[in-house]
Amino acid sequence: MNILDISDDQLQALVDLCRKYEIWLISDEVYGSFVYAPGVMTSLVGLPGAADCTFTIGSFSKEFGMTGWRLGWVVLPPAAVRGFEKLAQHLFISAPSAAQHAACAAFGAESIATLEERRREFARRRDFLLPVLKKAGLGVPAEPHGAFYIYADCRRNSREYCMQLLEREAVAATPGVDFGANGTERYVRFAYTRAMADLEEAAARIRRFAAACAPSA
Repeated sequence: MNILDISDDQLQALVDLCRKYEIWLISDEVYGSFVYAPGVMTSLVGLPGAADCTFTIGSFSKEFGMTGWRLGWVVLPPAAVRGFEKLAQHLFISAPSAAQHAACAAFGAESIATLEERRREFARRRDFLLPVLKKAGLGVPAEPHGAFYIYADCRRNSREYCMQLLEREAVAATPGVDFGANGTERYVRFAYTRAMADLEEAAARIRRFAAACAPSA
């Protein structure tokens, strides 16, 4: 089972459809290293035929904490390599030398060990925050298997919810409308990128906010 809870057969059908109609398929793997559930597949490259139609995109920003270095990578179908090279030459020519050296260092044993430690810590924070949000009356239709966000249903206007939570309890969350238009007006994104002590304090404030907003009996 993959990270979106789509079966392998469904993913294969998507790949076959793209090949049949000559559609390029873009697979965003920026959070591919922050997966908690065992046996979860994020990359499509291993599926039969996927290498012929899939652009697999990755970045050093999330995985190695190199936000701002503007360094990433892409795995391309052979037929797309030359066209992509010409595009890259006109957009940025090449990554800065300093960023390339930093990327090479990121693959060292010490960095990989740190990455694994961060992955376990994010899983611990997810396990802490998830029941807090549910008890505060927020719905979580899809529990996260990776990354460091929880997308929750606040059952009201998400902009108003986030603004009131910020003004009353100094807890910042992001309204779902920032991420699209498919029913996002009632969803909120909570990031658990802060230390556990901060999350515990935020949890207490979210519970207090939920209690204050609960309708009177």
